Amino acid sequence: MICRLALVCALLAIGLAPVSAPTLSFAPQSSGVVQFKTPAGEIGCTYIPFDGAGGIKTGVKGPELHCYRLIGKFIAFSLGPTGKARPLRVEGKLDCCRGRNVLAYGSTWETGGFACTAMRGGIACKRGKNVVAIGPVIRERPFLPKQ
Repeated sequence: MICRLALVCALLAIGLAPVSAPTLSFAPQSSGVVQFKTPAGEIGCTYIPFDGAGGIKTGVKGPELHCYRLIGKFIAFSLGPTGKARPLRVEGKLDCCRGRNVLAYGSTWETGGFACTAMRGGIACKRGKNVVAIGPVIRERPFLPKQ
């Protein structure tokens, strides 16, 4: 209960209040990869259904979700099939979120046990009890481990 209360307080602090939101789905690419971004394009996410899908090597067995802050100071995180979110190092050119898949503010995307909700203050993604939020200002703590 205390953990849940701390999570709600943290989400409220960055403008990501948990609300009942419409659920959206996006058609996957032929590789099964799904990419989407927030309406302002400041945050983008890539759902990778298995290692190597779409040419993306993750080294993780099972699905994985990568999200990136694309405007301002670049940060990225990965949420895998187990465990907590972790910082993600992106090497080379990032090929994310140029398509038409836009996760409208107040809407939620769900697939493969993952869910992301976009709000004007950023985006919150979860798998099970593991939640991570990313916004226009650096407020990823306590969601991400220390780098």
